[in-house]
Amino acid sequence: MRRKPWVPPAIVIVAIVAVSAAVYFNGERAGGPPAMNEFFYVWPAFFIGYFFKPRGMVALLALMVAAYTAVLVAIDPRDTEFGVLFARWIVTLSVVTLSALALHQLRRAIDRLRRRLEDAARTDALTMLLNRRGFDERFDLEVERSRRTEDPFTLVVGDLDHFKTLNDRDGHPAGDEALAVVGQTLSMASRAIDTVARIGGEEFGLLLPATGSVGAVEAAERLRGDVASACDD
Repeated sequence: MRRKPWVPPAIVIVAIVAVSAAVYFNGERAGGPPAMNEFFYVWPAFFIGYFFKPRGMVALLALMVAAYTAVLVAIDPRDTEFGVLFARWIVTLSVVTLSALALHQLRRAIDRLRRRLEDAARTDALTMLLNRRGFDERFDLEVERSRRTEDPFTLVVGDLDHFKTLNDRDGHPAGDEALAVVGQTLSMASRAIDTVARIGGEEFGLLLPATGSVGAVEAAERLRGDVASACDD
């Protein structure tokens, strides 16, 4: 569908034409009773609501309204009171529109949930930094960007000295608190364009875009000092 963006609207248009033809040829224009085939418009409405953005929804729903109106005019049920015919038109289009809106809201809720799950899968729950998976993805993107722009970038990796001793002496809660403090310190001391992640037990990684070796050493020393000060406090 991404390679052929015309396919989804084509599916909807074909469905609208098919339902409109079913309404037109159901025998009503020859004097038969209404077969209410127009309620099959609900199926393309579901598709419209779930797969299209608001602008596309409005355009396709407008096409559906125009097609249904044209079919009713073409059938010309003269023995039917205008009020009954109008009520039929209103009910059908109300059901169709509300169905599309309901599916659109469902799709938005699903997208929000999916984004939260994706963020959770890339976030370390203790430090709220990226985890190894999220860091690897950012690293690949940074490599690609560097190849394209020929700008340097630096990878900085470090761990906490004597972390096992801290855990053994003061317990894992103290170790967790130390990791959280280090993560917060690195995040606050880094630039907005930098990437900070917890990539192991007590290991942290940083990506510094547009930073050469000299700038990287200076940044690493500054961050080391900030972490040492935070841990001493």
